[in-house]
Amino acid sequence: NIYFGENSLQVSQDEAAQGIPSKPILYGWWLSQHYAPVSRQALSKFLSARLRVFYEEELDVQLVMFDEAVDHVLRIDRILRQPMGHVLLVG
Repeated sequence: NIYFGENSLQVSQDEAAQGIPSKPILYGWWLSQHYAPVSRQALSKFLSARLRVFYEEELDVQLVMFDEAVDHVLRIDRILRQPMGHVLLVG
């Protein structure tokens, strides 16, 4: 039930459990040639391999990619692939 007024957008727990996924759904081009859903495990494995190559060739320091950083990089990648896509990064 969605209520208006002082109780606006109040949703019962049963309704919330049915409609909201417990884990974020990730999409990207990195693991295939088209924009498709990817699992966090496969994405982490791919990024670890790519980072390993990068720090072996460029740096002497191992880099770590956190889940939140992966989420942001996927968003940025999606935006920049759009025609005239641009994004302002702050922070």
